[in-house]
Amino acid sequence: MTLSDEATTQMIQTVSVPKVLVVDDEQTVQMAIKMALANEGYELSFADNGKEGLIAFSGESPELIFLDLRMPVMDGYDFMKAIKINRESPFTLVVITGHGEDEEIQRCYKMGVDFFLKKPLNMVEICGLARRSIEQKRLEKERVFLLADLQEARDKLEHRVAERTAQLSETVASLEREIKEHKITAEKLHKKTQAMQESNIALEVLLKRRDEERAQYDVELKGKIEKMILPYIDRLKGSKLSAEQKNTFALIEQNLSALASPFLYNRLLLLFKLTAKEIQVANLTKQGLSTKEIAAVLDISPRTVETHRFQIRKKLGLQGKKTSLRKSLLKSYL
Repeated sequence: MTLSDEATTQMIQTVSVPKVLVVDDEQTVQMAIKMALANEGYELSFADNGKEGLIAFSGESPELIFLDLRMPVMDGYDFMKAIKINRESPFTLVVITGHGEDEEIQRCYKMGVDFFLKKPLNMVEICGLARRSIEQKRLEKERVFLLADLQEARDKLEHRVAERTAQLSETVASLEREIKEHKITAEKLHKKTQAMQESNIALEVLLKRRDEERAQYDVELKGKIEKMILPYIDRLKGSKLSAEQKNTFALIEQNLSALASPFLYNRLLLLFKLTAKEIQVANLTKQGLSTKEIAAVLDISPRTVETHRFQIRKKLGLQGKKTSLRKSLLKSYL
């Protein structure tokens, strides 16, 4: 059972029939209290001395006790000591006193008594004192129970807040670690990106320089061929040559042109993946030589030339088309 359940149980008990214990050896006092409270809804019990009062107190657990101080066997002071009276007690104790007993009242007050009833007894005063003291004690009990219930709720709330705070702190710490890791990764990625950009720039510079050098080389090579070789070929071509010799010189001239333009040669080789022999056939075809003429120049059979021409058309994507192979080759060189 939780503290809240106990508080509820105790509050239910407080609305039960109030029990009143009268401890006094005078029958007239007992009768007066009995008559005053007869119609007030209290459950009354009586004892003639402190000893009997202790027995009744243990068995009844009264909410209100009327106590006389001067009794045989056990007086009121010993009775109060036995029940350990104090202002936190769950019951109210009313001391019955006579006239001129201020010292006794002072002593009782120090022991924890707050209510006193002086003789001769007054019916209205008895009823009012009983009602007021029981109501006050019940309110005090209810306040204690509510405070205890409130404290329990507060403790639970503080515990939940502490747990939630710890969870949030761990979450924040985890997020901070992730953010830190992301920053480190971003910095590394940025550095790599910069390095790659610098490498790309350097590569572009190198490629540009290579192209420039290649173009310069091509120009120089072409100039040397035109000045140092082609004049002699033209002189030989002007002499009396057989058809086979003319075709050979044509092939030499065509190959020299290819050497003068290595870029075009390599482009043809890479784009269409032609073999060396297919490149020769392609070059001669481009010059307008027939199959028989190509066969005579390359010293191969016309059927072999046709096979090479078929492979060239296939690699150029001309199969099933009526497009001229020579026209396609001329376009490929442009």
